[in-house]
Amino acid sequence: MQYLSRFLSFALVLAIISCKNTPAPVVTDRTAELEAALIGLDTQMTAKNGMVGDTAKAAAFIKTAEEYAALVETANPDKYADLLLKAAGVAKSVNKQDKALALYTTIANKLPQHPKAPMAAFMEGFIYNEMHDTLNARVRYEAFLKKYPNDGLAKDARIELQNLGKSPEQLIKEFEALNKNRPQ
Repeated sequence: MQYLSRFLSFALVLAIISCKNTPAPVVTDRTAELEAALIGLDTQMTAKNGMVGDTAKAAAFIKTAEEYAALVETANPDKYADLLLKAAGVAKSVNKQDKALALYTTIANKLPQHPKAPMAAFMEGFIYNEMHDTLNARVRYEAFLKKYPNDGLAKDARIELQNLGKSPEQLIKEFEALNKNRPQ
């Protein structure tokens, strides 16, 4: 019996030692993969002038950023907002206004108290304005001002509201008239 007890103790010690020396199974960290993919895509899609030049890489960047954002949405809202803002900026730069608008709207709606939510809400109006949809631009700018009246972009939103629907020629004439009336 004594030998059996020693044998079992020895076997238990060997089992413990062998478990410690066995490498743990490799767990793929998907967020690290996506982070690396975004860095690579950012480099590949950006031309020497700093502008997004490769629209296929831009589309892949947006898709990857959205996937990454979905993984970190609840655990890291700052990263979530940053990823969607970057993806929205890329979408805007390659004239995918609908996609950019959807991403900015997601941030503004899902994270209304986040420090970057005002920028996303402002950009909704800005993109509608670029799309010459003055009705929706007005609605978005007014909603922005109601929700974030003291934000740094509030002055810009007020200016955008004043200039909605005006042609570049009209804006130039107004600017010239304003400067003409100023004392020198």
